[in-house]
Amino acid sequence: MEGELNILLIGPSQNGKSTFINKIRQLSEYEPESEGAIEGDGSQSCTKTCKEHIMRFRRTRYKLVDIENSQQIDVSEDNEDHLFHKIWKRKTAEDCEIFPLEKNPRIIKLRLIDTPGLDDSQGSDDRNIAEVMMHLKRLSQVGEGYNHLTAIVFVLSSTEAFSGKLQNLYQYYQRCMPSLFGGLAVVNTRFSVEEWLQRYNSIQKRPKSLIKKVSKAVRPDSARIIIMRERREEFLRIFGQDARHFYIDSVPDDFLIVEELITRNHIYDIINYFASQNPMPIQNIKLVKSTTMLQIDEILAGWLKEAKSKLSQRETVLLCLSDASGRIYSSKIKRALTLENELEQMKKELAILDNESKFTIRTHSTAPLHNLSAPKAFWKWAVRTSIKDSLSIEEPDHPGFTVEALNNLPYSQWTTKDWNQGRTVWTGGYSATPGQIPILDAVVSISNRKYYKTTIEGLNKRILQCKEDILMAKEDQAFFSSQETAKPMDPELKEISEILPQCDALINQLCLDWNSINSGLGQTDLERYRKVRVGGMQSLSIEDLFEFCQSQGQRSLERKLRAVLEPDQ
Repeated sequence: MEGELNILLIGPSQNGKSTFINKIRQLSEYEPESEGAIEGDGSQSCTKTCKEHIMRFRRTRYKLVDIENSQQIDVSEDNEDHLFHKIWKRKTAEDCEIFPLEKNPRIIKLRLIDTPGLDDSQGSDDRNIAEVMMHLKRLSQVGEGYNHLTAIVFVLSSTEAFSGKLQNLYQYYQRCMPSLFGGLAVVNTRFSVEEWLQRYNSIQKRPKSLIKKVSKAVRPDSARIIIMRERREEFLRIFGQDARHFYIDSVPDDFLIVEELITRNHIYDIINYFASQNPMPIQNIKLVKSTTMLQIDEILAGWLKEAKSKLSQRETVLLCLSDASGRIYSSKIKRALTLENELEQMKKELAILDNESKFTIRTHSTAPLHNLSAPKAFWKWAVRTSIKDSLSIEEPDHPGFTVEALNNLPYSQWTTKDWNQGRTVWTGGYSATPGQIPILDAVVSISNRKYYKTTIEGLNKRILQCKEDILMAKEDQAFFSSQETAKPMDPELKEISEILPQCDALINQLCLDWNSINSGLGQTDLERYRKVRVGGMQSLSIEDLFEFCQSQGQRSLERKLRAVLEPDQ
């Protein structure tokens, strides 16, 4: 077996995620416990929780063979006139069969993670997002092979517009797992051959003269390539990122066997693209809170700030009654605890960034943005030769970047791979077999450590200073407590001095817009968010704050908060 791919599929409800999964499943050997995905009827989301579909995919393209003479039938997607008018409806399951091109294809293990549909009408996006993130956390704890994501895939209907909610979803996941978005794939489902034909007819009319006949023959791109390019350019305009787009009909007509062949080969292309991406450790994911989650937690933070204010007032009174050593000792306690909390938070952030896992900057492709010039197209048509061209990659903002040039398809190949003298520009020459458009990928990446170099250096500097300050504060505590003249510190003042930094730490945690995947969201957090989703913000109560403190192991703080806040409730 070649390896394992963990693929996260996300997208709006009723856009074909489950149907897409089931089509891949038909081409694979699957685990006995891995049931098929439940497909919707177009009215409501069927996937309520994350579910894994584990299968062994055979990496091979397929061919169409005539049953009567056992000859392979040429089905070229680039020669659309031949495809639509001589092959598509004339070759059926009665007279043709589909066979794999390779007798013993490579096998790759797929773990497709189906997620609840987002952008749905039931207002449960926050719950669904939390479910996805916590599922990934659980997955990372299983063991080797489960602790990474290979790719993130947007699954959308080919007719679905890029809505505002979809843009918010994109931005959310990009903040959670930025390194995966350099190789983002958009799978456009429900793209039937019938729709393809309609676009073909609208783009190219039947020629009426020799000039038009030649013009038709040398048209650089197929209708399908043009559709993909337009969608890709629209995505780039709206999202600011050039994602790779695939078009697929997940439910081809069984009788019109050419449709099934095209679908199988498109799935092969998609899986190959996934396999080309750099895996990202799940531990590198940030669990970003949604706007609603932040609003909920800000209410709890407000109660905490109120309690802190009352405790600070009491502290002021006790400090006035204390001697100088007691006041100094109190300040040193608070200082050390505050620094320790800051240190812990910086370590969490550093753990996400400071590692050698690969950060995918972007994945370049020679198609469908490959735009063949008219002279090259004419030459290809005239002499039936192959397309040859080159792709240059330059990343001035990321010195030290690497390029992995991949031969994803059997009819395309890289011919040369060269760096310039300063290794700032990479150029790859490529070609395709005659009659084929070259489709090749080049993954540009850099290590996390290099990508986040400036941030990491800043964090390390602050961490070093913080450790020195903690050591100094603790030495001061030990010095003052060892003095013969020092009186025992007032127990209540000592308690408040220890509690106030705890309040600050929890306030910061509630107001921070992300958690590490290790911290995750506890059951208490999920219940709090669920309650508000059902009953609105007014359903929150001071008990939610107390339960939050308990979930963080701060029982002494919870008891003190009850004493301070409950009399006013």
